Amino acid sequence: MAVHGSLARLGGTIRVVGVTGVLLAGLGLPMTGHAAGRLTVAPVTPDFVLVSIPGSAPNTLIVQRGVNDPEITVTISPTATIVRRYNGKSDLSELNVGDHLVIKGTRTPPAGTALNGTTAVSGTTILASAIKDTSIQVGYSQINGRVLGLSRAMDQLDVQVTANEGNARAAFPVGEFASIVVSPTTVVNLLGKPGATIADVRPGMVLTMYGLSDSTLHTMLAPHDITQLLGNTATRLTKIAPSDSTAK
Repeated sequence: MAVHGSLARLGGTIRVVGVTGVLLAGLGLPMTGHAAGRLTVAPVTPDFVLVSIPGSAPNTLIVQRGVNDPEITVTISPTATIVRRYNGKSDLSELNVGDHLVIKGTRTPPAGTALNGTTAVSGTTILASAIKDTSIQVGYSQINGRVLGLSRAMDQLDVQVTANEGNARAAFPVGEFASIVVSPTTVVNLLGKPGATIADVRPGMVLTMYGLSDSTLHTMLAPHDITQLLGNTATRLTKIAPSDSTAK
């Protein structure tokens, strides 16, 4: 489930939460050498922020390095791989505006190429062969959360995280507020109430769950196994999310 419109550019800026210092891990790339007299094309390795996913241009993304940098069009090769933070297989439907991306590919034109009488510092387009969205994950997404409220449309459950998987890889820190994307038909396992739905959830309840989580959006997009806990176990996590390399 994607929420492509949930972060919009306001007044020329992009709402981005968090620090992107970990975005280069695992995708260091060698420089491409000269071939048959052609210019060297430097691979693209720094992090980007996803600005939009144009509906009119399939397999295309618009990204920026920062809010004051020019927008760059990313064309995704038919053979390109898209993965989550911990290398679980992903696709365009899981990418969301505001996400942090690492992109492996080549720029067009190459850096240093004369363009309209000026020198291009970086390309205006990228042909991507691999994309890692470091904002999304399923692994390390198990949380306990105390319910703060449910939207009137029963499509968003707000919780405060009381326990996570206990390391820096967790999708949401303890104490953070997170939004859980649900629906009126979402099944929850409540104490003493078989066949419960999300409509039966009340503020103050403690729930445990895991799912496709977007740490930049502070949102769990596809929750699984939503189960009520006794209040005195709120800070004790008894389950863990499946590995991101196998999770759906």
